[in-house]
Amino acid sequence: MRINEAQQQGAGVESGGNGYAHAPQRAPVVLGFDDPASHGALVGGKGRNLALMSQAGFRVPPGVTITTQAYAHMLASATVRERIGAFVQGMRYDDTDDLAKRTAGIRELIEATPMPEQVASEILAAYARLAELAGGAQPYVAVRSSGTAEDLAEASFAGLHDTYLDIRGGEALLEAVRRCWASMWTARAVAYRHTNGFDHFAEALAVVVQVMVEADAAGVMFTANPLSERTDEILINSSWGLGEAVVSGIVTPDEFLLRKRNLCVKAQTLGAKQSLIRRKAGGGTLHEETAQARRDQFSLDVEQLGLLGDLGRRVEAHSQGLPQDIEWALAGNVIYLLQSRPVTGVNFAWEEDIELPEKEEDEDGTIWEKSWAEEGLTGANCPLFYTTRAWAYDRAYTNQLKVYGLKEGDFNLKHFKYYRSAIYYNTATEKAFARHTMIPHARNSPFCWGGTRFIEPQAHDEIVNAPFSWTQYLKMVARLQLHPMTAYIGCRAHVMKTWFQREKWNPKAFDRHALRNLDDETLKRTILQWLYDEQLYDDEITVWFYNLRDAINMLAWLVAKWYRGDNPTAMVDLISGAAGETPTSRENKALWEFTQRIRNSPALKACFDEYQEEAFFAKLAQSDEGRAFLSDYEAFAAEHPHRGHSDRDIYWVRRGESPAVDYRAIQALMTADPEDSPHKREKETNARRAAVIEDVTRSIAQQALGPIKVQAFKVVLEYVSTFLVERDLERYSYDKHTYIQKLMFLEVGRRLKERGILTGERDFYFLGKEELFAVLEGHANMTLARAKIAGRMKNFDAYHHKEWSPPPYLVKGNAHDPSRLDDGSDPNRLRGIQQSRGVVTGRARVVKTLDKIGTIQNGEILVCNATDPGWTPAFLIISGIVTETGGVLSHAACLSREYGLPAVQIPNAIQRIQDGATITVNGDTGEVILAAETPEAAEAA
Repeated sequence: MRINEAQQQGAGVESGGNGYAHAPQRAPVVLGFDDPASHGALVGGKGRNLALMSQAGFRVPPGVTITTQAYAHMLASATVRERIGAFVQGMRYDDTDDLAKRTAGIRELIEATPMPEQVASEILAAYARLAELAGGAQPYVAVRSSGTAEDLAEASFAGLHDTYLDIRGGEALLEAVRRCWASMWTARAVAYRHTNGFDHFAEALAVVVQVMVEADAAGVMFTANPLSERTDEILINSSWGLGEAVVSGIVTPDEFLLRKRNLCVKAQTLGAKQSLIRRKAGGGTLHEETAQARRDQFSLDVEQLGLLGDLGRRVEAHSQGLPQDIEWALAGNVIYLLQSRPVTGVNFAWEEDIELPEKEEDEDGTIWEKSWAEEGLTGANCPLFYTTRAWAYDRAYTNQLKVYGLKEGDFNLKHFKYYRSAIYYNTATEKAFARHTMIPHARNSPFCWGGTRFIEPQAHDEIVNAPFSWTQYLKMVARLQLHPMTAYIGCRAHVMKTWFQREKWNPKAFDRHALRNLDDETLKRTILQWLYDEQLYDDEITVWFYNLRDAINMLAWLVAKWYRGDNPTAMVDLISGAAGETPTSRENKALWEFTQRIRNSPALKACFDEYQEEAFFAKLAQSDEGRAFLSDYEAFAAEHPHRGHSDRDIYWVRRGESPAVDYRAIQALMTADPEDSPHKREKETNARRAAVIEDVTRSIAQQALGPIKVQAFKVVLEYVSTFLVERDLERYSYDKHTYIQKLMFLEVGRRLKERGILTGERDFYFLGKEELFAVLEGHANMTLARAKIAGRMKNFDAYHHKEWSPPPYLVKGNAHDPSRLDDGSDPNRLRGIQQSRGVVTGRARVVKTLDKIGTIQNGEILVCNATDPGWTPAFLIISGIVTETGGVLSHAACLSREYGLPAVQIPNAIQRIQDGATITVNGDTGEVILAAETPEAAEAA
């Protein structure tokens, strides 16, 4: 709670003239974790979360929160207010020395100010009650700052204020509380508030006092992985002794990655655990070196990891399903929850929730590639589309590989993956297709649909040279011909008759307004039936496409073997142009004609130049010539409402929704040469194709068995040529289906916005199909649903606006470069641990101790052993960070993610990286790349 808001909470605080509050009258000074009032703003973020967890029945050590009213009491003295105001006035935030001097003066003032008697009395009384709960005369307690602006999504103050452990005795407790109050005025906290636009005088501080657990091991647990942004993983850092060693980053802890669904250990890394923090006799803590035997031993066993992971799942479920940052302690095989707060600084998108539920990827070795989607599902794809189209494709591929006779291990794969709005294809799927369904010469053909095109370069030779059995291949082909849906001729005829001419798929015959008359359940059933039709279509069309693949491969083989001419592009020319007019060519010609009409009419051209997009079409209605043009355009749009955007995703606007898409297309065509019409280009292309056909035919005819070979060539060429025309017809037909599907989902989105369940016009696109239906039916967790929408929308917009580009390959959720073998032989490439994503190149500034923080210049990359909250001001000016210890849940890692800075942990980084060197920190791969020389050396040379 901010001090000047206290009156609204019934606290009876009167505001002073300089923004400070006068002494509060009614609000409590101390609240127990079990007090319902501890849910409010008086206790700050940490206090509130601990109270919620404690009252929910989690094993939280007993504690109380000294509310913000106690802090307000301390500030009530006119002398204190005036002296703090004098320090703040004229504070220079860009001068680290001035900032440090002024804030030190404020802290000294607060620590020296006697605590108000009433406040001290209530704190000591609360400490006595804790003694009764703990069963001891004077319990050891942790005294933790709890900021009122702590754990906000837009500005997390976690770790900025001080914590004191193993405090014992009344006087020691009061002193620790004053020091926590004083930590509101550290240079790091003041700079952070200033940077994030918070008023120093409006924020307040509560203090949590909690009975200490004398831990055997302790650490931090994130109930979602902050590095991969996966929400189906739990990440744990653990070390011996108190958890402060992990939080502060003074040790490299053990790291455990659990699969959230079943709590199995996916990965574990033994940390150095160089030192530990333990209780000091009489109060306080001490650091000591960890014995080698304990360094070599994991601090948690499998059973303890299971208990800890279960705690994380339960805390997250209680927190509306939002990922939690949990501090925990293990004492006598009992796990205690020390605190929990939402994970900040990470854009979780819950992408795992929109994957096919019955399929899991091979997380150890799967290589995912992007180029498959770039041929048909280009650009950013929304979750709603992925859970309709990609799910249908996935099941179709499984069915197809099964029909081809492959073993279950080859066909029952997870074929597609969603990653930050990009769709990735499993290279193992393509390897299975290539090995079992393609003859060797076709596997590496540039004209091949499949083969090595969608496989990492390192595997090309392996796939091309994989064993091949003509017997098995011919058996497969024969088997396929026995079924009308898989026969080369039968399938083609069936697809053409059953799907391409379906009146049901015609948007002109679809009454979108009738959808409004359907109740929610009927609308849902209608959509599901539509998607079921799509699934049947995809099951058949995948076979149809592979017929085209084999036909093109056969044509390429015939040209390579039989053609003796001097045209190196003969094969390309043969499949260029078209044997007949396609729907796409008709559309292109129509748009060209509209462009020419505008170009040749001064009135239309003036209107086009003056009015943009929809406004242009609206203005046309005001003149005879405009109305004639508009009438023709509207007829064209009614015939092809489902087209107008190159990407298939239902998110994108088609001309049936807005003529703006065609305004932009015409705008581009206006820049073309008026003589370079699509009619002319089509004629030239077809003439070139005809000449090449004649050339190839003549060359083949001159060989032995020439007439027979020519006939074979013509049969295959005709099949391919006709197929290419039908391929365009297929896409045109499929786009009709996609557009009608979009109209149905638009109705769902309209209802949810009208009812106030979703707020944005495009929110519904960022829920998967099942998630959206849950919202429509009223049984969704809306807190979680809105978080999913926000996270996914952020990724989608970053991809669409080219602020982020998907890597060509992925492995384990990280960018992967299969062309580079990481054998450790490059001394300028240091491998370490990812801590925060991103890539930056800059000057390294090696800082061995905190007192040298002033040497850091704006934009430099900080290289240090570890950071604690005292290093926070540096994060305002650095562009990246390399630490030697700490792990992915340390202070440096968490703050780097909150500031969006690339961060990597490299052992002995201070010795391995030269001060002033140019380095590249790659937080995506966990690498630091050293330049060959420092900028100074390069300049001198």
